[in-house]
This record gives sequence, C-alpha cells and structure tokens, in this order.
Amino acid sequence: MSSSKSILKSTSIIGGSSVITILLNIARSKVIALLLGPSGTGLIGALQSSTSFIQSLSSLGIDNSAVRDIAQANSKGNQEKLSLVVKSLRKIVVFTGFAGLLLTVIFAQPLSQFTFDTSEYTFEIRLLSIAVFFNLIQAGQSALIQGMRRIKDLARMSILSSLMGTILSLPLIYFFNFDGISYYLVVLATGQFLVSFYYARKIKIQSIKVSWQDAFEESRGMIKLGFSFMGGALAAILSAYLIRVIIIRDLSLADAGIYQAAFALSGLYIGVILQAMGKDFYPRLTAVAFDSKKEIQLINEQTQVGMMLAAPGLMFTMAIAPLAIRLLYSREYLDAFPILQWMILGVFLRTISWPMGYLFIARAKGKKFLLTQVLSNVILLVFTYFFITYFGLEGAGIAFFGLYILHVIYMYFFIRTENNFKWNGGVIKRMILLSTSFIIAFTAIQYLSSFWGSITSAVIGVLLSFFALKEISNILEIKSLKQLMDLIKNRKK
Repeated sequence: MSSSKSILKSTSIIGGSSVITILLNIARSKVIALLLGPSGTGLIGALQSSTSFIQSLSSLGIDNSAVRDIAQANSKGNQEKLSLVVKSLRKIVVFTGFAGLLLTVIFAQPLSQFTFDTSEYTFEIRLLSIAVFFNLIQAGQSALIQGMRRIKDLARMSILSSLMGTILSLPLIYFFNFDGISYYLVVLATGQFLVSFYYARKIKIQSIKVSWQDAFEESRGMIKLGFSFMGGALAAILSAYLIRVIIIRDLSLADAGIYQAAFALSGLYIGVILQAMGKDFYPRLTAVAFDSKKEIQLINEQTQVGMMLAAPGLMFTMAIAPLAIRLLYSREYLDAFPILQWMILGVFLRTISWPMGYLFIARAKGKKFLLTQVLSNVILLVFTYFFITYFGLEGAGIAFFGLYILHVIYMYFFIRTENNFKWNGGVIKRMILLSTSFIIAFTAIQYLSSFWGSITSAVIGVLLSFFALKEISNILEIKSLKQLMDLIKNRKK
C-alpha cells in the first residue's frame, strides 16, 4: 500500500471514530453551556489548564517518547525488547501517576490563588488530583496502543471513552451545577482510564519479570527524550493557562468561556486530521528515521493529504460559524465568532506546519523539538497579551493566526537544515490554491453582509469538496462512482 493510501486509510478509521466522539462532545458541551453559561465553560477550562501543568510535569514526557521506542521494537520484530519496554512503561506510569496526584494536592492552594485571585477553588483542584492520576496512567496505556499502530483499537477507545464520560458525567452537572464541575472532570478521566486499560491488556507480549530497578534502567532513554516532550508540553500548557489568566483578569471569566468556545470549535474538525497524523504518521515516520529521502516523501504526502482533507471542513465551519455557535452553545457565545474566523485561518496553516514538526521527534532530536515548542508558545503568549490589549477578546484569535504564519516559516527552515527538506511542486500548488481560497472567504465575511459572506464561504467549500474528492479518487486510483461504491462495500466486509 502506498504512503498516501495508508494516510487515507488511517484518517478514515480515526476520522470515523472522531465524528462520533465529536458529536458526543458537542452534546456534552451544549448541555454544559445551557446549564452553566460562559462562566461555567470558563471555569472548566481554567481548572483543566491549572492541573494540566502538573500533569505534564509529572508525566516526564514518557507517554510520547514511549511511542517511539515501542514502534521501533515492533517494526524490528524484537519481541523480547518489546516486552521489556512495555513492562517498564507500565511500572513507570504508575510512579508518575502517584507523583502527579501528590503534586496536585500540595499545590492546589497556590494554583487557585494565582488562577482565580482567590483560594476559593482549592478543594476543587485537590479533587482533580484523582483525575490527574488516572490521566497519567491512561496516557501510558494509549502510548502502547499507538506505538503498536493498532489504529482500530484507538478508534474504538476514543468512542467508548467519550460515550462513557458523557453518560456518567452530565448528571453531575445537571444535579449539582457549578459544584459538580470537579466531579465531572474526575468521572471523565476515570472513564478514559478504564477503556484504555481494557484495550492495552488485549496486546499480547512475552511474560518476563521486570523489577522497578530494571524498569527505570530501561526507561532512561525514554525519560531523556521525554524531558523534551515534557518541556514542550509544559510550554503549551503554561501558555494556555496564562492566556486564560490574562483573559480572566483583564476581561472576565465569561470572556474566558467565550474564548474556550472559539478554541474548541476551531479544533473540532481539524482534530480528525491531526489525530490521524499523530496516531499513525508518527510511528511510520519513526520507522524510516534518518532515511532523508523517505522522510521527505512521507512529510510531503502527509502535508498534501492533510491540507486536502482539512480545507473543505474548515471552510464550511467558517460559513456556518454563527449558526454553529448558537446550536452548539447558545446566543451568549456569539462574541466567539470574530475569534473563530481568525483561528480557522491559523488552524489551516497548522496542517502545513505540523507534519514537519514530527521529524525532530522521529529522529529523537529532543533539544531541537523543545526549542520549536518553547518558541511557538512564547510567541503565542506575547502576541495574545499584545493583541488583547489593543483589540480586546478578538485579539486572541489574531494572535493565534499570527503565530501560525511564523510557525510555517521557521519550521520549514529548521527542517530544511536537518535533512535538506523542501516541499514538492504538488504541495506548493495546493498550498497557494487553498490559502487564496481562505483569504477570499475571510475577506467576504469581513466586508460583505453576514448572509453573503456565509454564502461565499459555502460556495468555496463546495468547490473545495469536489477538489478533495477528485484528489482522493486519484490516490485510490478510482475512476468511476461504481468503483468507489465497490471499494466502500469491500471495506465494510
């Protein structure tokens, strides 16, 4: 199977599960928005951001670096090495889980004070220590499944986790309102842990004994690379956390909820593409690490397919954004529309820059990966502070777009110095075509009436959909509608 076909296959599997997961998340967000309003949404985002920092610090980045070690051992067919890595990973994540739990309990009061300018939420943050514990162990189990490239299990896991979380957690919000938020987050984490535990245990490995000393010894390489992952994740979490603090302090908690809604909507569709990229592309790129020709080919193919699949959905999101905001949240969130427009432009650019970023991870170039992550988040934080000061809440969206303009540029030059990477002609042509389409749609929304702006974006979205369908047909070598239907029927079998 060609690389492009493999990308489409993994995207279709992860994408199908993501559609169901998104629908469940939409239902959950809608209920929360109606019951709690923007302030409730803002509180959930602030609590998650505050504990995510500790969670990332405690993880040591192993949940990401382990994917690389597992993928390499599995691709070489070394079952003994694979068993050693897996057993070590399972022990280490228990250690990191308890470390995260204790740190959350200890630092709950200062986190509450810094985030909300009051110690009123100390108990809620301490309660979230349970969520931190389960999230850390769940991340380790997911790393095993991803490293083994069990794409279908990842898809099933995503659906079941979201379904269980939705069914079990929403009653807490309904009956306890704001007082149920922390319990809601704990139940979500517990459900995800149980589902990941079930699927991770299905993976058969050799039965070997691994002591704690052996586990730490084997994990030394994972931890070394993991520190770079951890540093990058901490930079992202700290940036997201400080952005919410800036919005809460300079504007209001309700504005933080509106920002959260715009951020969530901008990533709703693109999450399908980027999840597929992370779940399948990363292990595949790791398998050909340091083979520059194959690396360049894979990155170009992933970029081309990613842009092609992302553009129509993002364009339709831009077209129906006001309706989507009212439908998925409520009229109180309509101020999210201007932020969302800018974020959609940034998200499209992210589909171009993200495949390049995986090269440093695949090659275990931890310091270079960390540099790009820290640089990106410092830029985002500075831009957000500056643009919010001059443009209000909409400035957060402008900052997001500004970051990804720079991100595409400096990632290209960083990667070019690493393996002489360059985009091929096909990628450049599609990049120009799609970027021009987004500029036209954005300009129409800004300067025409809301009706004609939406119509313009929708028409462009339809044209891009036909373009994407033609591209997919070429990759899959489909020459007729009948051939496409036969392919779908065979996949179902």
